[in-house]
Amino acid sequence: MKSLYTYINESEELLYHFTNGRNLVNILKTDKFIGCEGDSMSPNYKYYMSTTRQPYAGTGYPTGMFKRDICKIVLDGRKLNSKYKIMPVTWFKGSKNLAIRDNDPHWDEYKEDRMKQTNTESEDRVCFNTPTIPHFTKYIKAIVLDTNTIDPSDADYIIKYADKYGIDVLIAQTTKEFLTMK
Repeated sequence: MKSLYTYINESEELLYHFTNGRNLVNILKTDKFIGCEGDSMSPNYKYYMSTTRQPYAGTGYPTGMFKRDICKIVLDGRKLNSKYKIMPVTWFKGSKNLAIRDNDPHWDEYKEDRMKQTNTESEDRVCFNTPTIPHFTKYIKAIVLDTNTIDPSDADYIIKYADKYGIDVLIAQTTKEFLTMK
């Protein structure tokens, strides 16, 4: 009989990573993802990338980003899982730690949305021990941009680099459309 943990890792087909336009341009330009430093949620790994299996979020992170420059990266979870460890993370007991660890200068502005994630956040961490995931574009299936928030110059670079790597770029005209595109 398979454990729940094994079943979750085997079932990840699409994963979503939310970031801003500037970060996405840098990811595409360098063809690597720079990891966040590990913490108690992924103790055996030095770095991680936060993802979710949901193409949207009703509350919590990344909801706070919807008011500014946000992009959605659609990732091939199976391909990532063949090289990196993917671990589900539950924030039910971690919201106080999250508030302390978060270094986002916009924390106060979006604090209410972020704190709502205590009961709703669904995070899967891609864990690794090197500072970056090289050749990151090979894991990207598509990119979703929100025309209401994306900086036009960032969008131009994103489309240019996505075209170079053969990555589909989907353009959402509304936040609702952005949330549901995958």
